[in-house]
Amino acid sequence: VHILWTYGERVRWLGPWWVQLTGESLGKRTPSGQNVGVTAVPASGPADQHSLLQPVLDGPDDKLVLFVSGAGPAGPVVPDAVSGLTYATGQTLGHILDVEREATCGALGEVSRPYVDLRLRDTHAASIGAFMLATEMATALVGFALGIDPFDQPAVGLGKSLAKARLSS
Repeated sequence: VHILWTYGERVRWLGPWWVQLTGESLGKRTPSGQNVGVTAVPASGPADQHSLLQPVLDGPDDKLVLFVSGAGPAGPVVPDAVSGLTYATGQTLGHILDVEREATCGALGEVSRPYVDLRLRDTHAASIGAFMLATEMATALVGFALGIDPFDQPAVGLGKSLAKARLSS
């Protein structure tokens, strides 16, 4: 299970793109029928810490997490008047998100679960494009290393042909 965990609105959309890339490229069997496929799961910020962190930390050790974040606007500051959030008073939303990501990485490290923490220099088109290109190249290399063709999608083709046949009848 490969999880792409984005932190920040400017990179959140990478999750669905990555799931499609990974699923179509690596979610399959070898030509001899051996199941080596990868399951891709998107996650986004602190919201998914509650839905995914428990099974990642305490479930089967079959997951790899790639955290992706990019420098974005600092965002609003937590005012003094917010009760119960005194620890966050005066902090920007951007800083709180950074701390949340760092703490999640720290929790994975504490239990020896594999992760990569990638912080893009910025979220301009060139940086996002470089990330996408590197990810596409890495996906192709992983496919070849697993002994599968990362450029075909036999199961996707099957679904399309069944849909066409049904629509034609």
